[in-house]
Amino acid sequence: MAIVAAGITLGAMSVSIWQAAEARGARKTARDQADTARAALAETTRQTELAQQAAAEARIANELTERQHQREDDAQAAAALAHARKVTSQLTGSGGYAIEVTNDATEPFFGIELDELKRSDHPNWGLRLNPNVPGNRSRHDKLDGFGGTCKFYVEFVDDDGTAQRFDMGGGPDVDFDWTISYSDSHARRWHRTVDKDPVFDEGQGA
Repeated sequence: MAIVAAGITLGAMSVSIWQAAEARGARKTARDQADTARAALAETTRQTELAQQAAAEARIANELTERQHQREDDAQAAAALAHARKVTSQLTGSGGYAIEVTNDATEPFFGIELDELKRSDHPNWGLRLNPNVPGNRSRHDKLDGFGGTCKFYVEFVDDDGTAQRFDMGGGPDVDFDWTISYSDSHARRWHRTVDKDPVFDEGQGA
């Protein structure tokens, strides 16, 4: 009996030793897995920080590029406006109204038109080409540079279409306003009222 009991005890001890070893192995495996998880988390964090840094650098680069493009666009727009200012106009008359357009640029402009002519004391009067001027036209296809000129000979008409007498006076409070339009060599369409800055037509051209 003693031998049997000793055998049982020995077997129990063996089982306990094995279980303890298994437990130590499990703890080591858990520690290894935890270390691996911590390392993976650290690497993920590092990669995330690198990605965030790269994204921030990309945003900065994009902003710099956009600002550079904006500066270039602004410079081009300013140059185009300065070029468009080279086209001027004035109201002249010697027996009839005429809008004379002059191009002081080095390049020609195209499609020159008189959009309107108004006088403040008769704002409802309409406008038409003067039929008494031979070769008069409503559009000039080209206006050469270096002082090239063209003229629009017009007359005012009332609501019945009756031509009104030529009168450049009318008193100190009478103002004449007119608007011309024209295109530059890049097909940008401009409108200019008297001596105000030309206005680019956003719906046309470059």
